[in-house]
Amino acid sequence: MIDAAPSGFRVFLRRLGTTLDATDSLIETMVGLVVIIGVTSSSRIGFVDPALGVDAVLITALLVAIVWAVIDGGFVLVASVFRQGRVRRVARLAATMPAHDPRLIAEVRAIADGSVADLLTESELAALARRVATSGGLTLRPVRLGADDWMAALASAIAMLLATLPPVVPFLLPLAQPVQVAISNLVAIVALFWVGWFWARWTDYRRWLAGLAVAAVGAAMVALTVVFDVA
Repeated sequence: MIDAAPSGFRVFLRRLGTTLDATDSLIETMVGLVVIIGVTSSSRIGFVDPALGVDAVLITALLVAIVWAVIDGGFVLVASVFRQGRVRRVARLAATMPAHDPRLIAEVRAIADGSVADLLTESELAALARRVATSGGLTLRPVRLGADDWMAALASAIAMLLATLPPVVPFLLPLAQPVQVAISNLVAIVALFWVGWFWARWTDYRRWLAGLAVAAVGAAMVALTVVFDVA
């Protein structure tokens, strides 16, 4: 009984970590870090009143991190409903029109992964549409959110929180606000570099180059707030 809970928790974490597609995970963490850079850096240009003190920036950043995590989880659920709707559309078209109909072929191309569909000729897409029409594998199932959808939404929210909380930590340190903002920006940019470096493993890109490219997004945002503050 003592080992059951840790084992179950490890299974939960493993499932959580493999729920999101690598592309989705990359986007989630990038968006979270870019948003938090924008929020914390906005104190330079007066969006967060410095007269309110350090707590104002801290509370604003924390609230944004939490709200964006919830919103991002909601987006995952909306995307699932949309995908199910596309499958229903293909199933309905396959049941009511010839397999060589251009509309059905276009829907089959759209629902397939773009990089794979680009390799298929029109005749191959037509053959795939015929298989869809005759297999009965796609049916007009009711749209519902299952356990996998909720797990993906939870994973997305956690990924967003894990990405956005480290840059908030400097605001807990007994430092002047400009120093806190600078450290927060540095943490976020380093995290963006790691995001690009880590996720490049699923691509053919050089890992250090991918890291620099992703980090450049955050650096550009920081530079903009600095420029506007000087102006």
